[in-house]
Amino acid sequence: MSSISPSRRTRSRFFCPVCYTFSSIHFTKVMKHVHHVHSFHSNFSVVCGISGCRRIYINFLSYKKHIYRSHRHECHFGLERQIATMQSDEFAMLQPLEDSDEEGDLDTITATAEQQQ
Repeated sequence: MSSISPSRRTRSRFFCPVCYTFSSIHFTKVMKHVHHVHSFHSNFSVVCGISGCRRIYINFLSYKKHIYRSHRHECHFGLERQIATMQSDEFAMLQPLEDSDEEGDLDTITATAEQQQ
């Protein structure tokens, strides 16, 4: 199960609340990553984490609906800064690879055996 700590923000990047290995400067890219990479796993679980919200979701669409319904006002006032943070010790453990997408944004990923299959 994942949780998000608002104790660290890294250059206005938004980190995946499930694996902490994917990041983007766009919140929507993080949500797409969560959906495509994690949501189909049988043990998918994520804690909302926005503004200290402790709701736990095992269904991606329910999680997404919750964010846009319950935290809509935060979407316009820094939701991305709040949702995509991690504790400094978790960040230090990562060894990211940087990959530039078609828009020139750097998306940080860490390759795992699971992702390579």
